[in-house]
Amino acid sequence: MKKTALVLILHSAFLILNSFSQEGSSFITNFNLSETSFSNQNWAIVQDNDEVMLFANRRGVLTYDGAYWQEISLPDIIFTMAPDPQKSRIYAGCRNGFGYLSKDEKGIYNYTELSAALKNAAEISHLELTSDAVYFYNSES
Repeated sequence: MKKTALVLILHSAFLILNSFSQEGSSFITNFNLSETSFSNQNWAIVQDNDEVMLFANRRGVLTYDGAYWQEISLPDIIFTMAPDPQKSRIYAGCRNGFGYLSKDEKGIYNYTELSAALKNAAEISHLELTSDAVYFYNSES
């Protein structure tokens, strides 16, 4: 009888303590679109060498370092991105071309267009990185 009562008390205490273990603040932060000028359409997400997240957004590229958001305005909409850790670049496939993002000496991202000489690059929907080349694919390739 004493054993049963002790087991029942310990079990009840465990349940009570376990129910309080869920209290506290979560690590999730929600961002309200009405508080920003960002679009709700994101096409690609990558992380750079400095652990900054980059989001290919309808309005440009959004960067988030864990505390602050920044918007990089671009001449076109980016649909696909791939990081190149060796060159510290983020290659991007756009609606009418392709290029890459890289940081300047101040740590600010700049876009360099690689397809300027092409007359019709079309929409780049996929890209692949190898050890010695970057391949940009469109619906016609």
